[in-house]
Amino acid sequence: MPKFRQLLGSANLFGVVVMALVAAGNESPSSIAPVTSVLTNLVFDAETKQYEAKPTDAGAPFIFNVTNVWTNELTIDRVQTSCGCTVASLPSNPWHLAPNLGGAVKAKIDLTGKPPGLITKTLTFYCSTNGVEAGTRVITVKANIPDEKPTKPGAMSETERKMAMEKAKADPQEIFKNPKCAECHVNQGLHLHDGAALYAADCGICHDSPNRASSVPDLHKMTFPQGFEYWKRIIADGKTNTMMPAFVIRNGGPLSDEQASQLAAYMSFTFKNTTPSSKP
Repeated sequence: MPKFRQLLGSANLFGVVVMALVAAGNESPSSIAPVTSVLTNLVFDAETKQYEAKPTDAGAPFIFNVTNVWTNELTIDRVQTSCGCTVASLPSNPWHLAPNLGGAVKAKIDLTGKPPGLITKTLTFYCSTNGVEAGTRVITVKANIPDEKPTKPGAMSETERKMAMEKAKADPQEIFKNPKCAECHVNQGLHLHDGAALYAADCGICHDSPNRASSVPDLHKMTFPQGFEYWKRIIADGKTNTMMPAFVIRNGGPLSDEQASQLAAYMSFTFKNTTPSSKP
């Protein structure tokens, strides 16, 4: 009799287990909440960016344009880099992104003492919505450090420089035609695709130079509003009655349309001015 009761108890337990499995199998798929992440609505202009460093570069700069394409606000509470040699900054901490709005995140890898080769770092974005943690997004930055000694273009004499400027006044495209000028104004940025690197190679060489001519404007002190379309037009077509040349290939310059777009995107986020003016 005790053995029979033991078998009966085991059978009852088995029946409970079977009934539970059957009930789980019969659960309607619609009653199971789908697992989706609101962070797919946080759109970056690229998940990975690579900087082709020059031997003289102390750092590799990056800019990521971020947009919230969701119908609700998303918040980036902080951004964390994978190591101490990399820094990143948000427009504000925390950064509240309203629906269909965005902005720029800047990052930089310190290249001091780094050996030649490709180095890879990550930026981790900690996000929330309505005060509730929503998870993280990770993007990648890479810097390719060349294994070569710096090569400096032959410096122009003051006489050569003045002659070149006079020719540029008559024909701004002269800086791309003259082999001596091309050493700086063509060769340095020819194979670059990152906006910040292109600016340093093709724009900063004149506009940020300590020897900047008085006729060359300081872009950090612009007195009228600018934006992506403004910079794209200036880069592509140049500016009449000035020494500003047209940089795109179809107009006789060295840059592709894609390079011009990357450069314009960088400049639209770097040089901002909201001072009203009737002469853009």
